[in-house]
Amino acid sequence: MDFIAMEEEEFGFSRNYFLAKEMGSSGKKSARKLSDINVIDEQELREASANIEPKH
Repeated sequence: MDFIAMEEEEFGFSRNYFLAKEMGSSGKKSARKLSDINVIDEQELREASANIEPKH
């Protein structure tokens, strides 16, 4: 294996490592955001949306 091929392989590995690390942390962030959602009754939501006054 020549020097250029080794360098490209190393670069590919480090790039994949950081992409995988980034993807793993974004999964944790989205899971945390999903847990912040409050579940409400559909009827309550419909009533609230019916009472919204248009701005224009």
